[in-house]
Amino acid sequence: MIGFIKGKVIDIEGNQLIVLTADSVGYRVVIPSNLNFLIDQEAALFIFTVVKENEISLWGFEAKKDLGLFENLIAVSGVGPRTALALIETKGADNLIRAIIAGDADSLKVSGVGVKTAQKIIIELKNKLAKFSEGLSESIVEDSNNNNSINKFLKDALAALTSLGYKEADVRTVYSQLNNEELELVSNEQDLIKVILKNI
Repeated sequence: MIGFIKGKVIDIEGNQLIVLTADSVGYRVVIPSNLNFLIDQEAALFIFTVVKENEISLWGFEAKKDLGLFENLIAVSGVGPRTALALIETKGADNLIRAIIAGDADSLKVSGVGVKTAQKIIIELKNKLAKFSEGLSESIVEDSNNNNSINKFLKDALAALTSLGYKEADVRTVYSQLNNEELELVSNEQDLIKVILKNI
């Protein structure tokens, strides 16, 4: 089973690379769309190999943390590799782990993930990811506890911002991408509205 690939990028098509290794073997690897590589650039990727009846595919990540999160996500019934990849590349690994630990199903919504799937991800991975996150990003669990309070402000912030004409989906997307420094500024719904408006 392939676990790591290092070599030169010789072809790029969408979010797929062909990486030529030192032993002159070219591997086609699916990567998150937010990873940017150039032809002839060196790539070093942690790999998960998906084996199906008629297909073997390689899914690559620059960070071992992202690979581990990917493996946890596809272990959930109904979450395939493409959906897991969409969650990671849209939300970012730390934000995604934070949302799951906080039980924030709304922040898990992307194409292919509805309410039921989001709730299933939380039920199956909340405790597992709390342990998985240890040593990866020390603030994740602590931040998720803080987010439990912040999540209470989100309903009022959504009501206020949608009444001003902002789309709920856009507001939720911005909210899910707020960083730790921005979240530290939030002590009530008005603070949350201000922070969201700065990023929307």
